[in-house]
Amino acid sequence: MTEQTNDQQMDEQHGCIQLIRCVPATDKERKDSRYVPKLEINEQAQKIISERFESPISIITYVGKVGVGKSKLASLTVEALHKTSANPPLRPFRSGGAGTPVTHGVWMWSEPLRHPDEEQQGSILVLDCEGMGELDEYTGGNLYLFCLIMSTVFAVVLRAVRVDRYLYDQLYHALRRFKDMRTPDLLPSLYLVAMDMPAFIRSDPEMGDVPISKDQWLEEIFSNKSSTLPHHDNDSIQSRYDYITGLLPEIDAINIDYLPRKLVNNNETLDIHTILREESSKEFYTSLQAAIEKFLSNSGKRLPGTKQLSLFIRPAELTALMSDLIDALNENKMSNADTLINRYLLTRFMNEIMEQQIAEFQEKLLEFADHTLGDALSKRQKPETSNEIHTTDNQMKDERDRLTTKYLGVMIRLARYQIYGLDTILSNDYVDINEQEKALLELPRSVQEKIKDIRTQMNGYQEPELFIKKMHENLVIDDLHRQQEEQRELLKEVKKKIENKRDLVYREQRINDSLKLAKPVRIGLAPCSSCGRSGGAVNYVHWKKHCPSKQTGVLRRCDGMKYEGQFRDRKIFGLGLLTFTDGSHGLPRNEGHFENNKLVRREKCTDIIRKAITCADKAKVQHI
Repeated sequence: MTEQTNDQQMDEQHGCIQLIRCVPATDKERKDSRYVPKLEINEQAQKIISERFESPISIITYVGKVGVGKSKLASLTVEALHKTSANPPLRPFRSGGAGTPVTHGVWMWSEPLRHPDEEQQGSILVLDCEGMGELDEYTGGNLYLFCLIMSTVFAVVLRAVRVDRYLYDQLYHALRRFKDMRTPDLLPSLYLVAMDMPAFIRSDPEMGDVPISKDQWLEEIFSNKSSTLPHHDNDSIQSRYDYITGLLPEIDAINIDYLPRKLVNNNETLDIHTILREESSKEFYTSLQAAIEKFLSNSGKRLPGTKQLSLFIRPAELTALMSDLIDALNENKMSNADTLINRYLLTRFMNEIMEQQIAEFQEKLLEFADHTLGDALSKRQKPETSNEIHTTDNQMKDERDRLTTKYLGVMIRLARYQIYGLDTILSNDYVDINEQEKALLELPRSVQEKIKDIRTQMNGYQEPELFIKKMHENLVIDDLHRQQEEQRELLKEVKKKIENKRDLVYREQRINDSLKLAKPVRIGLAPCSSCGRSGGAVNYVHWKKHCPSKQTGVLRRCDGMKYEGQFRDRKIFGLGLLTFTDGSHGLPRNEGHFENNKLVRREKCTDIIRKAITCADKAKVQHI
């Protein structure tokens, strides 16, 4: 029997797939007080997310006690979002009987779901978390911390009259992990999902079920007074309730109608899609659609820690953050994810702001040396005096200081507005250096340290000064003809460098613009001929059939990875350059001759890369 490739295995996985597994502890580990329960992430599930999902991603996580129907609700949510029925039905999330746990760890739906509103871009990821009460305190705390950080909606499924003490404890233990964290805008919205409840009601001993408002129900459901508990226990529950409501950004409630009798069956071959749309399921289906609409009202998962509403996390960032967070949780029982989360925001700052601004700084400084000082020096035919040299050097220094302050200010303003969301609009230039420093101090320390490094990097850029020095040296040449020839060659060389700097600036700008503006297009993974499910999706700027050259262009994946170069038969084939999501090209550099999407020979191909970018720009204007 031949071994299946990863892509073949991934194509065969329709339905739910495990994302996080709780690693069982050995007897020896259980006895060790220092042992940290381990979680393990499924790399195949990560591959599905990074390659098939599109940003913005809405992440709905269902949690609750064993037997409340959260796995069933997860399957119903998936089928409510599907446009067509699968034949045969896809494997749903596993559901057990009352009190029978079948979900272990965290499971996910293995394909990107689409927003009911076709105008909305992005994907929906549905997660089903192991039932509360099945795990020890630390493992459960780690699992729920993971879900809280990753989710846009943390949906607690209920069937009880009130949130019982155990549920308080589980939410409290999960949320107290955030006590020492300083990262803002990290937690999801919490929804209490009341199952088998056509309307919000209060049970009255004399009047029976009394309809009440949602706000009244929320107050009732979180009621903490009980005549059967001692006073100190009631006080403990009250303090935990206050902690939960004070920490979460939003607590809301949704009621869902009675589950249709046909859907009570947990048979995995049940055609949920068809039953949901039958007349007998109308009330339930309507209430489920209303719940999903509410869950999707927050647009998608933002990069954790940002206040900027439009800074959505990308699929590759999401899966990388999942891995890094699991590693952090496995290292420490009460780990703090601040450093980890800030690293992702800092990476965005470096990729989307820093590289372009440094390139523009270098271009402008070299341009000043050429146009302002170089032109003046080229007109002289004799060596400069010491005073003239001093004046030229001071002009160069003053311009360097001015441009350094200007571009550092631009980076700070863009970081505050575009990455961290500290400003609602992009601010004007800072009045003076003091105002600039004050704005910088309000950014995270990691950005402050990076700005210091950038200043050092700017100061280390000495090409303009070297150009002026060579101009000084040329003026010492006695042979006037030779002197002019040397100056022409030097000016030609500098103009070429300026052109390259300008290309770099435009290239970084194109990269950032394409990630924001490029349309999602289905390519690469064909629809399934059996069930009609759609294939994978990538964001692209350009493809072969739109290219004037018929063979060169730029392919960009939705996670930020890109290839610039030649193609053949819709595959990467020929000379080109591969750039990874972190902006690097790999070590050694992935530039050279590719065949069938693989690098087979390394060589320089600058002209082909430049041509590919040009073709992509033309195609973007004409076709996108």
